[in-house]
Amino acid sequence: MTARGKTARRPTSTCKRCHRPVAWWRSSTREGGWICVDASPDDAGTVQRVPSREGGRPVMYGLVLSGLELAAAVADGELLFTIHSKTCPAGRPRNPRPAGLAPTERP
Repeated sequence: MTARGKTARRPTSTCKRCHRPVAWWRSSTREGGWICVDASPDDAGTVQRVPSREGGRPVMYGLVLSGLELAAAVADGELLFTIHSKTCPAGRPRNPRPAGLAPTERP
């Protein structure tokens, strides 16, 4: 807790590619790994926020859920977040081919 009684929280940062707000959380499953998530919760999210403390300081971990764990979190109404690489517009082609449209051959 800070002097004002609010929990200290790492501010969001900005994606270098699309400039949208993101949060970086430590990975709960990969030693030394980080997870970049969209800054806002998402109804279709799969990453659970896991607050912790290390050395007296608040640390945020992210746990990617699937299967029964994901279903239980959704049923409990937990706030879930989306991995940013799945929503980042900078990682998509500018004009993707519509589904079902075959590529055209050029002479």
